[in-house]
Amino acid sequence: MTKDADGTTAVVEVEEADAAEAFERIDGDPLDLLSDEDLNEAAAGLEPGSAALVIVWENLWAARLARSIRESKGRLITLERIPHENVLRAIAALDGE
Repeated sequence: MTKDADGTTAVVEVEEADAAEAFERIDGDPLDLLSDEDLNEAAAGLEPGSAALVIVWENLWAARLARSIRESKGRLITLERIPHENVLRAIAALDGE
């Protein structure tokens, strides 16, 4: 997601981006675990002229990613874990559609 200097926000999902091919190995079958409202709320918190990467993943590599971000002078804003039962409910809801 990005926020332009004038405050305009935009969200691009990996499968829509030009770089999508680079993520094919890790992307797998995407689930919509974040709503547009969730993404808009995150984008609202961005400073003008900045960008953010939102990752939803249930895996231990996130701790190593966070460490790498900090070691490269990046700033980790938040790291949240979605409880397994919430993921199962989201999958069940998708299966019911």
